[in-house]
Amino acid sequence: MIPEGSHRRTTRLTWAGAGIAAALLIVLASCAPESTVIPVTTVPDTVVLSPEALSLQVGDTATVSATAFTILGYPASADITWETASPSVAAISADGLVTAVGAGATQLFAISTQTLSWLAVVVVEPPES
Repeated sequence: MIPEGSHRRTTRLTWAGAGIAAALLIVLASCAPESTVIPVTTVPDTVVLSPEALSLQVGDTATVSATAFTILGYPASADITWETASPSVAAISADGLVTAVGAGATQLFAISTQTLSWLAVVVVEPPES
């Protein structure tokens, strides 16, 4: 289930495919012999990010993670692609490693087939020594 206290920042991209798949599953189930197993896939509905926000100094790194959940709140398998709104502020690798590049604010996006989630990042210059 989705961790208690998690904040959802999700945008649904499409439900047409999920609706068609559900209707097809119902039709197939009604026509299938009792011993037939019909596989059911779990479509991600929500992607929960951890942490929900970052505050870094230029040069710092941090790791963020994304966990997908179905509409019923069960864990789902999802290929996540990471993007940054401002590469001059923060960069993110395919495995979620964030590198603070320059002072400013940006958003990092976790994108899966059905969802888009984001977290805020603030980067400040390190204090002068």
